[in-house]
Amino acid sequence: MSSSGSWNDTEFKADEPFDASSFPVTSSPGFSLPDFGSTSQIDLGVISPVFGVADGATSAADYLEFDVKGRGFHERATHTIGLSYFGGILGGGAYGAAEGLRNSPSRKFKVRMNSLFNAAGQRGSRAGNALGVLALMYSGCQEAVDTLELEQYGVFDKALPIVAAGATGMIYKSTAGTRPMVLAGVIGALFMGAIQFGENVTGIRY
Repeated sequence: MSSSGSWNDTEFKADEPFDASSFPVTSSPGFSLPDFGSTSQIDLGVISPVFGVADGATSAADYLEFDVKGRGFHERATHTIGLSYFGGILGGGAYGAAEGLRNSPSRKFKVRMNSLFNAAGQRGSRAGNALGVLALMYSGCQEAVDTLELEQYGVFDKALPIVAAGATGMIYKSTAGTRPMVLAGVIGALFMGAIQFGENVTGIRY
């Protein structure tokens, strides 16, 4: 078999391997094809960024930023407020449902269900809002305590959440008078102390 014209006369046999080098590369005027016959002519440093590979001569190590104190303020606040709000809705809703069934004015099914849903919605929304506000205050107090870096004054890291919880209770009841304010601060500190103790015993971080 032979060809003529722009191709040289070349014979092909079925039992011989195909040799691409037997075809001369021709081009039209003003256009030329690069010669990829040898990889030594290709500058890998030039084409490597196209494939997402940095040039070894100019690349440097990339480091991810890591906060040694853990998650940032917004992440912690969102996590704490969300858990507190939905926990208040579930807990208050369950209490309200039981209260609605107990205080139903009639034994009829529709009346009892109406009383149940009314009480559950009322109790759940109040508890959710209250716990959400407390969680927001606690997140702000915790950020303030972390900013003050009280550990340099001898305060242990485990005591910082307790201090933040005590301050949260005092702020929450600050308009009720001195005695309720101090009592709320003590309750908040004891509550967070119980959580810290539970984390040390179980190894689970909340």
